[in-house]
Amino acid sequence: MNKAIASLRAAGPADARVAQLKSEVAKADQFEQSMSRAERCVRRHDGKEALKAVGAALEVSPAAANAKLMLATATVVEGMWSGVVDTTQKAGQDPISKARSIVGDCRSNSISSRACMHSADMLFEGGYIEGAIALLEATQRHSMSPHQSSAVSRRLKQYTDIDAQRTRGLAEYKKHHFDQAHAIFTHVLPALKTRPQLSALVLAHRAAASVGLQNSHAAMEDCNNALKLRPSFLKARVVRARAMLSMGKTEDAIRDLLYCKK
Repeated sequence: MNKAIASLRAAGPADARVAQLKSEVAKADQFEQSMSRAERCVRRHDGKEALKAVGAALEVSPAAANAKLMLATATVVEGMWSGVVDTTQKAGQDPISKARSIVGDCRSNSISSRACMHSADMLFEGGYIEGAIALLEATQRHSMSPHQSSAVSRRLKQYTDIDAQRTRGLAEYKKHHFDQAHAIFTHVLPALKTRPQLSALVLAHRAAASVGLQNSHAAMEDCNNALKLRPSFLKARVVRARAMLSMGKTEDAIRDLLYCKK
């Protein structure tokens, strides 16, 4: 009898440990599922649902640095769905400032360079260029590791160089220097071969320059290629409609413009 009681006493704590382990595994599964759902939402530009998913992950693990990084990423997507920061918002309330603050709260080495660059890649490829650069800058600022800071610095330089060229092309376009804008966008494109969504954006920029040069066929080709990469990309449809109007294809242009109004 005494042996049986001793056996039950020994088994109790072990059973409790097993139950605790099962609970931890279930929480880890829930966390990973929520994070995966958040990433899928970010990639399809659904910032609202991404915030919900990452909120569920943070309920499971409030201090998780990778969840906070995803929160910063989703904040950029939700606040910059048009790719432009709303400058009318109060200081510190715009999505870029909020994302920087979230990353800053993590401090030290809690965010790995790999995780940071993965999030920045999603934003950059999705056209949220300012948000991607802000994440890298904030991570670099708070990193205590020279190796991690170096890796982030290299990616940051790559992004800022590409963005500087793209911005220069847009500046030339606004001045109606369409030939110079076209040349700059053409120069940028090879660096974006592995980034289809950003390639689509630059193709649409170049198509607009082609319309300015009255080269509607080239504009159509760039818009068609952009839409192959991003089928729902409205900017490419608007530029294509302009090209088709200049070619006298009014009905086709109207179809593209009606699609944009859905």
